[in-house]
Amino acid sequence: MHGDRYLKDARGLTIPDGSWPSGREAPGALELVRRFCNTTNPETGAELLRTSAELERWLAVEAGVRSTATDADLAAVHALRAAIRALAVANQEAGGRELAAAAFDAAVGDRAASVRLLPEPGLEPHGSPVDAFLVRIAALVYAAHLDGTWRRLKACGHCHWVVYDHSRNASSTWCSRLACGSRVKARAWQQRKRAAGTSVTSSP
Repeated sequence: MHGDRYLKDARGLTIPDGSWPSGREAPGALELVRRFCNTTNPETGAELLRTSAELERWLAVEAGVRSTATDADLAAVHALRAAIRALAVANQEAGGRELAAAAFDAAVGDRAASVRLLPEPGLEPHGSPVDAFLVRIAALVYAAHLDGTWRRLKACGHCHWVVYDHSRNASSTWCSRLACGSRVKARAWQQRKRAAGTSVTSSP
């Protein structure tokens, strides 16, 4: 498990706290997108948004959205989250971006918003509060593409936990060097050791 800051979903499966790991938070409002992606743990199958009631609680606590949610809302949230994670994976791995972008466009669908300058510049989403949240998340992804920060929101090369790459040349690979980085290096060392042993054994 990742470090010692973790939660359990309703089935007892583990998932890191949304703030984990320290120092890998995204700047500004993009952090909400990162935490949204990390409401599920691809490594263990943990899911914090398994039911509409769980979605309602998460939206209230993490996004300040108080609304009832339907099964259709839950499906829409899952679809957008999966598309954004796929885009984050594409930031780490070669290929896959076109399919991820198409999935993102489909998940956003025809949800609409109006541009407003008063009382402050921003979007005024139409539809239900859950629709408004989805528009808000999509707008944050769009803004990150415009300001260049999006390419640094990455899925870990091992567990696909989403983190922000603060390295100077945007070359970070793992969620944490102490977690997945250490595990991958240990596995590679064991494989080299086994290969060396096989080579020695098979020598005449």
